[in-house]
Amino acid sequence: MKVAILGAGSWGSALAIHLTRAGQEVALWSRDSKVADAIRREGRHPTRLHGAEIPATIGVRTGLADTLVDLGGASATACWAASRCHVIPNAVLVARS
Repeated sequence: MKVAILGAGSWGSALAIHLTRAGQEVALWSRDSKVADAIRREGRHPTRLHGAEIPATIGVRTGLADTLVDLGGASATACWAASRCHVIPNAVLVARS
């Protein structure tokens, strides 16, 4: 299954690591390009999860729309601002608050 995780903080990064180890294809979105670049370059989050290796197979991205377009699963709609929603065909979304 393809999984997109929106947010590359502690929780999102840990979930990405776990799902990758479980054999899922994971895209991890970061709003901070410096964090995304560091994860890609060093295989570690620059300020979170100290010592935890982030697998190179995780697709770390900064383009939110691009991250969502690559999903597969059941249909869903993702909104990250009142005026910006995408219908994502065949997507399964998990939200944490």
